[in-house]
Amino acid sequence: MKNKTNYKDMPGYCCKDMETHLAAGEVAIVYSAKLRRYGLDYRPRFGGGIQVINFCPWCGVRLPKELCDEWFDELEKLGIDDPDDGVPEEFTSELWWRKRGL
Repeated sequence: MKNKTNYKDMPGYCCKDMETHLAAGEVAIVYSAKLRRYGLDYRPRFGGGIQVINFCPWCGVRLPKELCDEWFDELEKLGIDDPDDGVPEEFTSELWWRKRGL
């Protein structure tokens, strides 16, 4: 897979190396399709949490903008203040941002 810049068609990976390493689960990098977010997964013994990354560590391509703020904005438009109370099915995957052309 070659580097891509059209992230709307991106299956979650920008290069074959990223696809291989993430699929094998051998590195602490995670991808959230729902939020289109890549990050470093800090282990619990180091405080836990996700540090968002903006560039692929293998090929250096700029990764797509994460959509966390947009996700919450869309839920707010639907009158959902607390996502823990449940969200429509489309908001549990990348379907919501693909439908909106983000």
